[in-house]
Amino acid sequence: MKSLASRFSVTLAALGCSLVPLAASAQGAPPLMTASSSGLTANVVGVAYAQGQVSVQVILKNTSNERIYITDARTDGSQNAFLGSGGILNSPFPNGIPFCNGDYAGCAGNENETNIAKFSYVDPGSIVGVSMQYAAQQKPSNPDTISFSITLIARFAKSDTDPSPDDVGPPREITLPFPYVTFPVK
Repeated sequence: MKSLASRFSVTLAALGCSLVPLAASAQGAPPLMTASSSGLTANVVGVAYAQGQVSVQVILKNTSNERIYITDARTDGSQNAFLGSGGILNSPFPNGIPFCNGDYAGCAGNENETNIAKFSYVDPGSIVGVSMQYAAQQKPSNPDTISFSITLIARFAKSDTDPSPDDVGPPREITLPFPYVTFPVK
């Protein structure tokens, strides 16, 4: 687990470095959209189209008093997105958190996928940056909207005094919906 924590710290540091320009440019600007559920708040801070990909940048914040272990249910149908211009975007690739290549039910029901070593975590008051990469069959309109959800498998530490991965609750679904987020296309 220590090795996983070290790799996660390095990944988080690298992701944090890549978000610095975005965060610096967005200071003072409100998020494009916010959703909250089960102690997690998600702020969409950017949407961009380039080279056949729509990328959505999200900052997840743990607003609870307990460590939350998370992984993404990558192919859950709720994570499909659609553009206001009519394009459908299937199964995003998340970057910044681990993911299971299945829907929530399949991932949560698979003992191997719910092993705590397959999760990353967010401590109380901490944040993690996540990018959802969608392949687009056509270029979006300018401007356009994207509607999507993030479906996470979460396991909560059983107490705020012992965040140990040996003391976590069962998997729970957290879905964070984002309808009609407007973005420019260059």
